[in-house]
Amino acid sequence: MATNAVILLHFGSKKLSITLSDHNLWQVSGDPQQVLSMDEGIWKYSVTAGTELIADGQTQIVLVGWKLTDDSENTGVAFLFPETANTVGDFSVTARV
Repeated sequence: MATNAVILLHFGSKKLSITLSDHNLWQVSGDPQQVLSMDEGIWKYSVTAGTELIADGQTQIVLVGWKLTDDSENTGVAFLFPETANTVGDFSVTARV
């Protein structure tokens, strides 16, 4: 069971990398195109949505149906909130520790 994961996200031509830890914290590990205005925050998992990355009380990204402890899921759909009107993208898990 993973305790940390590095996730590469694609929103059209924009890409960023985020690291999630089992302490319910996330941190940007690479965002050269300034996709997010926040560099870190908390995350929560719900069965209906998946993993939500939250900063300053607002959902920034949702990894649909994905959770850190499920080692079998390594790709999926992501939604980018709120500035970009719910842009749909995808993600892939590049490393699990």
